Amino acid sequence: MHVEGKAAGTDGHCSEPDRDLLIAALAIDRIGCLTATEKLRLFDRTADVEAVAGLTPCAVQAVSSRRLRAVPEEPGRFLADAERERSRLTQLGGGCILYGSGTYPPLLTAIYDPPFLLYYRGNYPELLCTAEHLSVVGTRRPSGAGRRAAFEMGFHAARRGATVVSGLARGVDAEAHRGCLAAGGRTVAVLGTGVTRSTRRRACRLRGR
Repeated sequence: MHVEGKAAGTDGHCSEPDRDLLIAALAIDRIGCLTATEKLRLFDRTADVEAVAGLTPCAVQAVSSRRLRAVPEEPGRFLADAERERSRLTQLGGGCILYGSGTYPPLLTAIYDPPFLLYYRGNYPELLCTAEHLSVVGTRRPSGAGRRAAFEMGFHAARRGATVVSGLARGVDAEAHRGCLAAGGRTVAVLGTGVTRSTRRRACRLRGR
């Protein structure tokens, strides 16, 4: 999952994991046959680059009670991609939040198979400490009245100290973000495209705010 807040250090299973710890987590996240709980179990057993490099299919299977399918023959091959991703995240002022860590959203743990890692840009972990969050999601083609209502909802939520959480789609989502920012508030955008790119120019401009 990818989120962006309005740079902070990388959070994880430890308060600020070092470079190798982060690369190990990013590599394990690429083992798609595992659930978040199973990835965390594997991470706890092999939380360094050397251990991940030596992973075998049997070691991956050992963290699950299920009969896994499509287990990679060489799990360690994901390390190169993980290193590139770590560098990119660092350049963007972003990082990752590990499932099970203190800054992982507690409500997200209640869903089936929550993400092992949350990728973020900005000060997202800090925003989790706010007392209230308001989620605003709606149509991409609202009426004029709908746009104004979404803007005002974001504006007044910010005035009351709430953080607005939404996508960055045009329409209702974007207007809620604009309203919140106009009031000097803080927003969190959940991005389906990932933290390194945005699909629309307007979204890029709003994202930059």
